Amino acid sequence: MKIEYMEEYIAVVDSLNFTATANKLLITQSALSRHIAVVEEHVGARLLYRDTHNVEVSPAGKLVYDEFQKMLNIYNSTRAKVERMGKKYTGAIRIGVPYYCLKYMDPLILAMKREYPDITIEMLSYQPTPAYHALLDYQIDMAMLFRHYYPSSEDVRFHDFAKEQQIIVASKDHAFALKESISFIDLNDQIIVLFRNNYYSDFVHSVLTRLGIHPKSIVYSDHIDTMPYSIMESRGVAVEPICVMNMNRSDLMMRPINV
Repeated sequence: MKIEYMEEYIAVVDSLNFTATANKLLITQSALSRHIAVVEEHVGARLLYRDTHNVEVSPAGKLVYDEFQKMLNIYNSTRAKVERMGKKYTGAIRIGVPYYCLKYMDPLILAMKREYPDITIEMLSYQPTPAYHALLDYQIDMAMLFRHYYPSSEDVRFHDFAKEQQIIVASKDHAFALKESISFIDLNDQIIVLFRNNYYSDFVHSVLTRLGIHPKSIVYSDHIDTMPYSIMESRGVAVEPICVMNMNRSDLMMRPINV
């Protein structure tokens, strides 16, 4: 029995119409009927009952339908794996990742190593904004970025693979430390710490503007590693994705934002 006959049987069961199936598969109806007869002969059971108007699937036909689908999935998967082996992908992939987001990369790296064992994966420490520019300049092949607007983003393909809650970062003696959670409205008349020339900070600023939040002032920090000092010195707060909690800063408190 040919693989094509199994595929034709599944198509007939899906449509319950020999004429429509034959037209779709670009074969004659008589040829399709012969192929289904071969399938029934091989499995040793009547799979379909048909008259001039209807096609009905027998109990054995339903079982064969389910099993054929499993078999074809295995067959197609095996062919794809063999094809990849034949192509023998080699080389290196450079991935730019913020160091506090490395935990998200483990499942991706494991999957890539399974599928492409001959490819070397190089992890490079990049903050999101420099990573985006490095991506456009072909210095890296992939980058972990926060999903928001980037200039020339039509030149980049985005794939969402994780969602993160936003949090407030402040000094441990800030008034927010007494709260279990914080809303955006609490940011009214607060000193807000943002990163200079940073797309994520542009996003945060746009959210505050859209919600009608008026900061007391805005303080700019140049890097994620200097942000704690800017927060402590200004007595301000920063809005960040929850992954920054991986920085393990004992001098800061972090609280989720209620939305």
